Amino acid sequence: MKIQLQLALDMPNKKKAIKIANQTAKFIDIIEAGTPLIKEESLHIVKTFKKRFPKKKILADMKTMDVGALEAKLAFDAGADITTVCLSAPKETILSAINSAKKNKQVMLDTIGLNKKEILIKLKQLKKRPLYICLHRAIDEKLHKSITNLLACIKDIKRLTKNKVKIAVAGSINDKIARQIMALKEKPDIVIVGSAITKAKNPEIIARKIKEILK
Repeated sequence: MKIQLQLALDMPNKKKAIKIANQTAKFIDIIEAGTPLIKEESLHIVKTFKKRFPKKKILADMKTMDVGALEAKLAFDAGADITTVCLSAPKETILSAINSAKKNKQVMLDTIGLNKKEILIKLKQLKKRPLYICLHRAIDEKLHKSITNLLACIKDIKRLTKNKVKIAVAGSINDKIARQIMALKEKPDIVIVGSAITKAKNPEIIARKIKEILK
């Protein structure tokens, strides 16, 4: 199974984000316009990424909580291949976003703020599921919660969805955690890395290193 590497560009600085994307693109499968970047630059940054990297999947991290269809359409119209909706949102919001995804566009449900039990309950309530689910430990949770608890959800989600949903993991992932992930029996489909790459002195070297670990 090929594990994809997603680059999370979570900084409100367009020039820096584009520079890092240029430096690391050959090792990245999905380029994420992070929530802070979108809030600072609007969805125009998604258009910029799609124009500069037409062969890459572009994800707009909208973290939608309401008006699912509208926000998904805004992201898709801007060129995003994937947009995010919070799993904690009302199921009507989630389903409206999923139903609006057409022509190879996809929704990723973000589990941020939910524990394992809550994640599984919410997924069971959905009559229609997205292609992607992101098990997400928030940056603010880093000092208080281990990512191990989220990784333990992978097996349960795969069983619940009969392996029809692709699983991403995110939350201060570095090369050490990437190795832990590769040691798991049940592995995710996507590993999302942000600050380990974006705050490195040489982002290209770290991106290459993590990509090699994921192989």
